[in-house]
Amino acid sequence: MKSDDDTTCSTCFYCDAPLTGDASFHEHDHFPIPQRYGGGKTVCACIPCHDQKDRNPDFNPWDAVLAWQTYGQLPPVWRMVFAKMLMLILDLARQNGTEEKLAEEYRLEESLRREAAERAADEGAWKTRQAAAAVEKRLARLRIECTDDLARKAGCRTTEEIDAWAAANQTAIDADVAAVDAHTEKFRAASRRSRERRRARASGVPS
Repeated sequence: MKSDDDTTCSTCFYCDAPLTGDASFHEHDHFPIPQRYGGGKTVCACIPCHDQKDRNPDFNPWDAVLAWQTYGQLPPVWRMVFAKMLMLILDLARQNGTEEKLAEEYRLEESLRREAAERAADEGAWKTRQAAAAVEKRLARLRIECTDDLARKAGCRTTEEIDAWAAANQTAIDADVAAVDAHTEKFRAASRRSRERRRARASGVPS
């Protein structure tokens, strides 16, 4: 280990790059125990290595260490050190329940996703049923109106006469309902296009 005396730092502990006595070119990194965990010993490190180790959130050392090509380049003692470190980290994670917590969070997230999908499906089905019910209600009302109109044109005056005529003329009633419904939908579509053109003109967008 190098001491905290800048003049004794000749090479970077991590990459062996030569260091100068200029303190602005290198720093002292707490190793093997980080300072936040009470570590007091330091090593000399060039600033790029120190930044990569402590300040770069995207640097994942395990990607490099666990690659067999890189792992095999380490001295034998360091291979043992990293293997031991990995084992201790996993043991600590299990001891603290990290694995179980992550699994539980994943299960909870999956459950919430399923519930959201089910709610969306239920809401879609409800809207579909509501739309179908509205159409059925509209057609039922239209059938009554068409039946009454056609029966009166046929000379029926009383409710009994209208019911009797309707029972015998379902085909004519169905045709009239379909024609009136188609005309109504065509009128509604024209009205929607007219409203859209008015809104476009009001907003300055060409229709």
